[in-house]
Amino acid sequence: SGWKDEPLQVVYRNKRSELYAEDLRDMEDEQQNEYIREFTRQDKQRGFDLAQDALMRVAVLRTGEETYRFVWSFHHIVMDGWCLSLVTSEVFASYFAILAHKQPELAPVTPYSQYIEWLEQQDRQAASSYWSKVLEGYEEQSRLPQAKIQGKAGYQAERLDFDLGAELTAGIQRIAKRYQVTINTLMQTVWGLLLQKYNGTDDVVFGSVVSGRPADIPNVEHIIGLFINTIPVRIHSHKDSLFSDVMKQTQEQSIDSHV
Repeated sequence: SGWKDEPLQVVYRNKRSELYAEDLRDMEDEQQNEYIREFTRQDKQRGFDLAQDALMRVAVLRTGEETYRFVWSFHHIVMDGWCLSLVTSEVFASYFAILAHKQPELAPVTPYSQYIEWLEQQDRQAASSYWSKVLEGYEEQSRLPQAKIQGKAGYQAERLDFDLGAELTAGIQRIAKRYQVTINTLMQTVWGLLLQKYNGTDDVVFGSVVSGRPADIPNVEHIIGLFINTIPVRIHSHKDSLFSDVMKQTQEQSIDSHV
């Protein structure tokens, strides 16, 4: 209660994690699949109570003599996508060591508290005035066409895969190289200009997710935790702007925003 609105990282000395095991070998294949689908759906629906739950839980569902389905759920506040490979390689390194009757040997851990300390040292005033300047004079809202005409049922989630093909990919890489910008900058510029056309304007802002891991923290790429951040990207052009100029502006904005 003495901390008021100050966000805190609480580290438990001991915290029981949740492990659930179930044997499904009595079921037929189709019944097993249906059971696992329903189990996963309910697990997602259950979510996490940040105030009291362990923010990670594991279920092992046995499907055969030597086959298991592993369901691993965690709250995003615990870690970002970058951490997935770190955690899985740690788990498997320990697993194989135990199988070989050896003591698992894990590399020393850099605690997330080092990132919190780094955050505390940042100049908030400088950051605030930087972003105010980036967004200065921007009043409108960038929308997608038809986004307002939403059916009563809401949106239908769907995944669409699209292949750019070797030729177009090579062309994109050539342009990025010629103007010394990243592929990310090129794509963001294209998306910005497309949004401009949709909105009948020469100035748009959209969010871009960045990894948020500061290079000045030693070993930052091995820290487990949530670092991602969504920052505004502003694409501003004039009727006689060249695409390459808009792209260079976007690249400069990207570099400045990371400093």
